[in-house]
Amino acid sequence: MELLSAWLERKYLDWQKENGRISMAKWAEVLGIDKVYLNQMMNGRRKSTTMQTAYQIGEQLNDFEILSILGYPRPDVPLEGFSESDKTFILSLLDNMKDDLLDLSPQEREEKLKQILSSVNAILSNSPG
Repeated sequence: MELLSAWLERKYLDWQKENGRISMAKWAEVLGIDKVYLNQMMNGRRKSTTMQTAYQIGEQLNDFEILSILGYPRPDVPLEGFSESDKTFILSLLDNMKDDLLDLSPQEREEKLKQILSSVNAILSNSPG
């Protein structure tokens, strides 16, 4: 399994090939995260991040592989159409549930989290407002 730092470095290089060279500070802006935080992740000092931050990075890059790298479920469909507060709620719920499911195997945990995400999506899709 690829490490977070290697994945971020690969994505940084890929992005530059398509869009031109940018500084790490600008890369952090593209991802929507703090440049110090990004530096820690890319240098391997921070080995993980919250599901919310991982999802945000995946959303910015249109690549949710980061979620799998960190042991989070990858949504079958991005959380499009949800307000930012609904996205925050869903992702923090899943983040907390992940910790509660640590006794399960990674495959069982990912499947359980996908079931929870699917249920939350259904609830929020059917709720008014």
